[in-house]
Amino acid sequence: MPRFTIVIPTRARADTLVYSLRTATAQDYDGLEILVHESGDDAATSEVIRSAGDARVRHVKTIEPVSMTENWERALGCAEGEFITFLGDDDGLLPRACATAARILEDHPAELLTWRPASYYWPRHVDPASRSRMMLYLGDADVLEEHSSRVALELFYRHRIDYSELPMIYNSFVSRGAVDRASRATGSYFFGAAPDVASGIANAFFSETFLLSGRPLSCAGLSHHSTGNRMFIGDEASRRSAVAAAGIRAESPRNLRTFLGEEMLAAKQRMFPDGLPSFRWRDFLWWVLQGAQTSRAEYEAVLTEARRIARDAGVSIDDWVDPPQEDAKSAPPQGVRRAGDGLLFDVDCSEAGCANIFDVVRLLAALVPACPPTRFVRVEPPETGVGGNAETTLQFCRGGNGLLFLAHGWSEPEPWGVWSLGRTAEVIIPIVKRPRAASLRIRGRTLAHAARPPARVWLSINGVRALGIEGVVALDVDRHAFARGELVVGFEIESPRSPAQDGISGDTRRIGFGLEEITLACEFS
Repeated sequence: MPRFTIVIPTRARADTLVYSLRTATAQDYDGLEILVHESGDDAATSEVIRSAGDARVRHVKTIEPVSMTENWERALGCAEGEFITFLGDDDGLLPRACATAARILEDHPAELLTWRPASYYWPRHVDPASRSRMMLYLGDADVLEEHSSRVALELFYRHRIDYSELPMIYNSFVSRGAVDRASRATGSYFFGAAPDVASGIANAFFSETFLLSGRPLSCAGLSHHSTGNRMFIGDEASRRSAVAAAGIRAESPRNLRTFLGEEMLAAKQRMFPDGLPSFRWRDFLWWVLQGAQTSRAEYEAVLTEARRIARDAGVSIDDWVDPPQEDAKSAPPQGVRRAGDGLLFDVDCSEAGCANIFDVVRLLAALVPACPPTRFVRVEPPETGVGGNAETTLQFCRGGNGLLFLAHGWSEPEPWGVWSLGRTAEVIIPIVKRPRAASLRIRGRTLAHAARPPARVWLSINGVRALGIEGVVALDVDRHAFARGELVVGFEIESPRSPAQDGISGDTRRIGFGLEEITLACEFS
């Protein structure tokens, strides 16, 4: 049995497959199976595989085309490795990715090893402004982290992390045992219209922990073939072609976040219909509307769909309607720059002579070579309730212990904290033991720049406005505020504006208050 299987599902995409396959055959690792599983029977695809001339490559065809999800499920059934990863036919593995994964799993045995891939927009990508661009956020490259799978799943269903931060089989090596466990429980490993998202949810739900490498082992390619891009940012003809090729129903949502919501609901009904995580309609719709802030025309289209969903779900979103004042403008690649505690690579690959995914992963290997980590960190899970101790400090940075308490109105956490988005935001803190007296200390920031005055921010406790806030504020909390078992800390931002509106940067988010910490000090009888 091979140690690893790299599965490349494909359908008549020989022009990109040739380069993706080359990144797999370039792996200097013997215990490797490369399985190209083809939906259909395309002569050009067969020629690409024949020309590879690598005995580790196996080619399986369905002959008649099948849906994307069925092709992935059939491919999984053919894989023989102890660990399996899926590689898109326009994606690429970094050199030594398999050897590095083998070393990590030898030193730290686990069922799931994942990473945050780089992204490469092929020269024929549907968005001209993105073509030939490679992007990667690199934090601490030398660390290997162990995360709670259920916490990651909860954060995903609260829209605090992106689906790509789940341990998807698309950016992970997944053990045969983990695949079989999920398959036995639900009847099949893949389901729905987005098998990559489904795999991330299933892996997180049916496991205890996963390992996260600080270094990327792959690069996600976004080409003119990419199903998601053609569905959500392409023209109508491109969308129809993508839907038909993937076997997705024609009436699927045209907005990515609405589409993801359908996949999240389908996964919940399939795996945890009566358990956690919950699906909160208001929070979901707020997230959907925030994702449409880049374009006024898109916002109006998404708002119409959001109103329909809200009506069917029996919730109101009228207090959140806040269309963008102007369309976002694309900025050219900025090279390498500091971003929080890490580095952001934003590179025009054509300037480096890169024209395909094979060239790009070799460039990445020169910048961030795949190699084993030097430090292991077990990430502590966030708090689930407050009040058991005399004092608790909640942090809202990436990986902070207060992330489960963020309700609507917040962006994705950053290394220092989290920005509010729009006019209102809430933090809902469950109280495990009611105190006799308590005080609250909030630390944060408002965006300060010569081009704009600081935003005025008002703080409320359980819906009652308390005082204005700029940086640090402390206040006593009446014991009656804890009567219903939770403390709702609200933030109201007057006239939030985006950095793009003031010419500060290309950031179109309507940010107002940057929350760093909340400390609750309690006295008990």
